[in-house]
Amino acid sequence: MNPLLRGDEAPAPRTLVDVLRRTAADHPDAMALDSGNDTVTYAEFAEAAEAVAVDLAELGIGPGDKVGVRLPSGTTDLYVAIMGSSSPARPTSPSTPTTPRSGPGWCSARRGSPR
Repeated sequence: MNPLLRGDEAPAPRTLVDVLRRTAADHPDAMALDSGNDTVTYAEFAEAAEAVAVDLAELGIGPGDKVGVRLPSGTTDLYVAIMGSSSPARPTSPSTPTTPRSGPGWCSARRGSPR
């Protein structure tokens, strides 16, 4: 059988958030992120990402709203912000450090369609 024609053996569809949650449940103390300055376990990563998601929801950011994240590349904060704002209904728009905004750590969350 052609190894490329094994779709019936593929796992059920899942998001990156689903994978993080499952990994945090199965291996909570395993190292998830190491920026060279910080280390974060899967449990800590999942908890921090969930806190970002809750903060966004409290701001009224919901399904269909876009969230922009601008943090220094390679930092644990960047990965937590991206994961916390990511879901099939909450696409993330990463910005490069050269994108003009209002300074380091800039994050934009806006309800409704992009302008």
